[in-house]
Amino acid sequence: QPLFNVLNGGKHARHGIDVQECMLAPISFTTIKERVDAASSCVSILKEMLVSNHLSVDIGDEGGFAPALTSNDAALDLLVEAIVKAGFEGRIKIALDVAASSFYTGGKYTLKAGGEQIVSSNEMLAWYESVVQKYPIISIEDGYAEDDVDGFAHMTAALGKRICVVGDDLTVTNTK
Repeated sequence: QPLFNVLNGGKHARHGIDVQECMLAPISFTTIKERVDAASSCVSILKEMLVSNHLSVDIGDEGGFAPALTSNDAALDLLVEAIVKAGFEGRIKIALDVAASSFYTGGKYTLKAGGEQIVSSNEMLAWYESVVQKYPIISIEDGYAEDDVDGFAHMTAALGKRICVVGDDLTVTNTK
C-alpha cells in the first residue's frame, strides 16, 4: 500500500501544523498506476485549493506542501476536500506521521498550530480519537514520543482495532 506525502508540518516545514506528514492512502484501486494517478489528481486539486486560498505551495523537507495553516484539523479538512473534489471519497483515505518526539519535553506535548498549548498523553489520545472519528484516517505513525511507551499502549488499546498504529520511532530508537 503506497502512501503519498502531500502536506508537511513539524520539523519538515518552517511554519504551519504540528503533524510532520499528512499522506494520501489510495486503498480501493487495483494497480499501482491507478493509485498513483488518483493521488496525483488529488495533489493537483490540493495545489489549486491552496493557491485559491492564498496559501503557500512551498514544499517542505519531505516533498509535501507546507502552507501556514491555522490548525492540524485544517490540514485534514483540506485533504478531505481535495479527495472529494477529485471524486475519490471512500477510495482514498488519510495516514499521518505525527513525529510526536519532535514536540515532546518533560512528559508533555507542546502543540503550536492554532496557538501554543501544552498537553498530556491523555489529551493527545482524545485528539486522536476525535480525528479518527471525524476524518477517514487509517494510520497514525509516531503519535507519541519514542519514550512515551504508555501513550502508545493507550493509543493501541483505544484505536488499534480501527486504524494502524505505527510506532516507528518507538521501535527503531528504543532497544528495549
